[in-house]
Amino acid sequence: MCKMAAIDGGQLARLTGRCLDAFKGLPRLIELDLPVGDSLVVVGDSHGDVDCVKAIAHQFLGTDGGNGTASLLKNVKLLFLGDYVDRDDRDLENLAYILSIATSHPSSVFLLRGNHEEAYSNRVYGFIDNLERLGLQGWYPTFEQIFTLLPLACYVRNQGVLCCHGMIPAMPGVVKLRDIAKLPVASRFEQWDPVTTQLLWNDPDVEEGYSSSENCRGAGLSIGQNDLEAFMVANQLRLIIRSHQAFPAGYRFFFQKRVLSVFSKPNYGMGQNAASIARLHGDGRVDILSKASNDQNFTIVDTFKLG
Repeated sequence: MCKMAAIDGGQLARLTGRCLDAFKGLPRLIELDLPVGDSLVVVGDSHGDVDCVKAIAHQFLGTDGGNGTASLLKNVKLLFLGDYVDRDDRDLENLAYILSIATSHPSSVFLLRGNHEEAYSNRVYGFIDNLERLGLQGWYPTFEQIFTLLPLACYVRNQGVLCCHGMIPAMPGVVKLRDIAKLPVASRFEQWDPVTTQLLWNDPDVEEGYSSSENCRGAGLSIGQNDLEAFMVANQLRLIIRSHQAFPAGYRFFFQKRVLSVFSKPNYGMGQNAASIARLHGDGRVDILSKASNDQNFTIVDTFKLG
């Protein structure tokens, strides 16, 4: 097991102070445009794998792999889809690094909330225990404040692409992107409205059936083709990019490549999966890149053009 880099209270005070200032007032829905020549690298669940996250930042942003202060590569942005903590002893180190590059490069690095940026998950799956082990348990309320401020989705307007952690919501009336932008800010799972819960907990139906149904997680739905089609037509979308599930290749397409799932922690849960990310280009091309845990860089394993 890798040893975690030491993080003291002074470092946390400086970092969390910057985060609370920088994230205050962030929209529920980030809206971006991606000109030709630019690209957006979309990172799925990292769950404490700080080495993999540093490799991504170094390869695509040009950071030095340390504190992220090196000059950035031009015309590249990073979007993280949440689940930075839990399920790994180094989750605080991973979270601190991601928060550091996000606050150092606010026009290049964007963070979304996942279902593990929440108190119940953090009690059950390790983050709070890890803070206690390090004698830093008093910092959890501050991290909870930061998690609460994180946006829930990102809309790449000129490409018609929506990115979120879980999956699109399925409600009695079709949810519009403007509805997501108006969602209330709420800290804990029991306080969330249904749309927030579904954005962070839903999955695509693995059988790619037509109807949505309750999923096996105890929260959220498995989204079928009918609800997906209605949502995409109503919001003029061409692609959903999401995370929340590990697959052997690190990624999987659903519904005729209208949904792309990426997962960015290799060997998750003692498994043998690769880590994968997506790179959306301004010309509508989408690359899927993967790396095994012992590889230095991500390499392209699949590519397609937005329809």
